[in-house]
Amino acid sequence: MVKREEGVTDRLLDAAKLDLLEKGYEGASLRSIAARAQSSKGAIYVRYADREALFDAVVDPSIDGLCDTLAAELGSYAQLPVEEKLSARDTYADAGIEGIVDYSYDHFDVFKIVCDTGGAKFDQMLHGLIELELRTALDYLERPPAKP
Repeated sequence: MVKREEGVTDRLLDAAKLDLLEKGYEGASLRSIAARAQSSKGAIYVRYADREALFDAVVDPSIDGLCDTLAAELGSYAQLPVEEKLSARDTYADAGIEGIVDYSYDHFDVFKIVCDTGGAKFDQMLHGLIELELRTALDYLERPPAKP
């Protein structure tokens, strides 16, 4: 059994993020990522099947976190009693937008990678956010709040 050196995975992820920021997805290479992490391509392949899997490991946690942040904001609003929803709508919308913006800036480097790369990962992120908004809007339309 091969013993894994402690900290290599974190170094590889950090190096991959930097390489992706500097060179984009097409320019980033496993060789340069391994060198930057003071590791080897073999260490990457032990952990990730290919460059795309490493890319996913870099960006997916932040994308999932963004969707979770939005889902929490929308879920919190959805849990309000119907009679409170109308008066709380603007407050929740403002707080939700602020939470999303704060999260996005806290993970700015990852979202820059995703937006610069475009493609399927960008589409996946947008699709997830739109799905959350759509479900909330449909729920709202099915059970509108009482007017004050």
